[in-house]
Amino acid sequence: VVTYHTDDGFPQRLAAVSSQVDRVLIVDNNSGPETLSHLKLLSEDSNIELIANDDNLGVGAALNQGVDWARARGYAWLLTLDQDTLIVDGVIDTFAEVYESCAGGRDIALIGSNYIDKLTRASFVLVEAPDGRPCIDVLTVITSGTLVSIATAREIGPFREEFFIDDIDYEYCLRAKQKGYGVVITRRPLMEHTVGVPRYHKFLGKRLITPHLPAHRRYYMSRNQTVLTREYRRAEPAWIKWMTRVRIKELILVLLFEKDKLNKMCKTIRGVYDGLTGRMGRL
Repeated sequence: VVTYHTDDGFPQRLAAVSSQVDRVLIVDNNSGPETLSHLKLLSEDSNIELIANDDNLGVGAALNQGVDWARARGYAWLLTLDQDTLIVDGVIDTFAEVYESCAGGRDIALIGSNYIDKLTRASFVLVEAPDGRPCIDVLTVITSGTLVSIATAREIGPFREEFFIDDIDYEYCLRAKQKGYGVVITRRPLMEHTVGVPRYHKFLGKRLITPHLPAHRRYYMSRNQTVLTREYRRAEPAWIKWMTRVRIKELILVLLFEKDKLNKMCKTIRGVYDGLTGRMGRL
């Protein structure tokens, strides 16, 4: 679990994880003395370990710390989670069922989790399937709720630390697929998840949702999407086209409904420029 300034509900969400897995690792990206004090208390549990970074190294670096930690202890799989994700009971049994049903003799690099959106209460992918299969083959999954194969991680390579935040998961999945590994997602929703602080807005008789992400997130999303477009436009043109449309739609909603519009648009433009010129790392 990668942490950065956790909220009061974090211990409860952590307990839901701890009860289902062999061991929990918290990687904290320099949240500050108060949060770190709470995390140290939680790590007194024999099932929980804490790595406290002296600086905010970003999500990619924290994930790589987790992979190295798991590999050194001989684990075969690592479940990666955001700090605000609440998982349901029976997660590991579902992953086991999915692996047995969907591997089909191939190497599975990642098993992502279908999820329920906290605002809309809709599932990310359809739960029921005509063929009864418990999973769907996909091109990308998000970091939170994803089971990462430690064996294939050595061949795929580390998470891209220079991305810092956003699209790190997408890039890893695209790289895994290029190397011939499978990526699947469970049909059963295994967690509650949302992006940003989403709100409904009415426009021309329709209800639209925008996540109200801070300006710095718009920077990382536009910069890293620019890099992905440059690197994968030939290998995965359909995915690049789809994601570009998604990001353009998001920016239109920012202009229509969100506060701090000018700053967010300036950060977006700067992100594209830095992506084109190769300026990576932390903003």
